[in-house]
Parts: sequence; structure tokens; C-alpha cells
Amino acid sequence: MGEKNKTDFSIEEWAINWKQQEKELHEFRGKVLTKSVYIECLLDFILSKYFCNNTTDVEFRTGVLGKEFFTFMQKIKIFSELQIHKRPHFKGEYDGYSEKLFNLAEIRNAFAHGHLDTEEKTILYLRGDKQKTLQIDEQLQKQFFENINSLDKMLVAVYIYLEDEKENKSQA
Repeated sequence: MGEKNKTDFSIEEWAINWKQQEKELHEFRGKVLTKSVYIECLLDFILSKYFCNNTTDVEFRTGVLGKEFFTFMQKIKIFSELQIHKRPHFKGEYDGYSEKLFNLAEIRNAFAHGHLDTEEKTILYLRGDKQKTLQIDEQLQKQFFENINSLDKMLVAVYIYLEDEKENKSQA
């Protein structure tokens, strides 16, 4: 027969490659959604700690923040408006973290509501009335996990700060 060209491949090789890419993309999609839910839960704890006392915070978390009409984006907007993470106690360590939260919400929404193209490794999604494309590559994945880790650290620190603040006020 002839020499095999670099562009020649079998349908079996193509199918194996496609299935592997699909599996990897769906695994990353699952991680994006799971980690986003975790961050949303941390926001719920912070907002309930900020707005409630210890006897009503569970009711607020489940009865208000946990309802379907209260979106992840709304929680991020409220947290960003409160600017707890920018208080002098944190010495500027968490400046810019509101933007990280908004970026996380956009990636989460793209994966939750967008069209995943496994062959192109992209997601087509709407942001407002504009169609956008998100390229799913190693850089996105690396940045996503770095942001999750830094957001986790910041949100836990903010929660502990609020807890200490409430305890100090109750002892005064």
C-alpha cells in the first residue's frame, strides 16, 4: 500500500481520542460545578453570620439563601457590596477577590448552562444578550483551581473574622 500520512488515522483511533476528551471535559465540568457549590455554601455561611445571630442563622441560610430565587450571583453581589474582605484586619490581602468571585460565577454559569463542544474543547454560552466562547484548556483549568483555593482561604478567613467579631461583641 503506501506510506501512512500524518493526517491518516483510523476511525477507531478517532473514537478513542474523542471519548477520552469527552470524559476529561465532563470530569472538569463536574469539578467546576462541585467547587462552585462549595464556594456558594461558604458565602451562605458568611452572609448568615453577618446578618443574623446564632439562633437565626440556620433559618436564614435555609429559608432565604437556600431558596431557588436567591442566585449565586446575587450572593456574590451582596458579599462584594459588604466588603468585609477589605476591612483593615485583612491588610489588603484580599483586594481583587470580588472579581475572582464574579469570574467563578461566569465559568460556573458557562458550564451549567452553555453548550459543551467536546471536539473543539469550548463552551458556547450567553452573558447577558451576547454569545461568548470559553476555551477549555490547561490554562483555564490551572487558573480555576488556583482561584478556588484562594477564594476558599479568603472566605474561611472572613467567616472566622465575623465569628470572632460577634463573640467579642457579645462579651462586651
